[in-house]
Amino acid sequence: MKNTKTCFKCNSRNIIKIPGKFGAYCSGNNITWGISGFNGVKVTRYLCCE
Repeated sequence: MKNTKTCFKCNSRNIIKIPGKFGAYCSGNNITWGISGFNGVKVTRYLCCE
């Protein structure tokens, strides 16, 4: 989905990009690691709208 901009299941081009972010109490689109919860990796998600 990221490179082709099409859904691999239904071949739709109606794709939404959900950017990664850090929120309060380890919420948001991320993978946290470590004790503090402030360390982590932002995860960008791609969603098919069909």
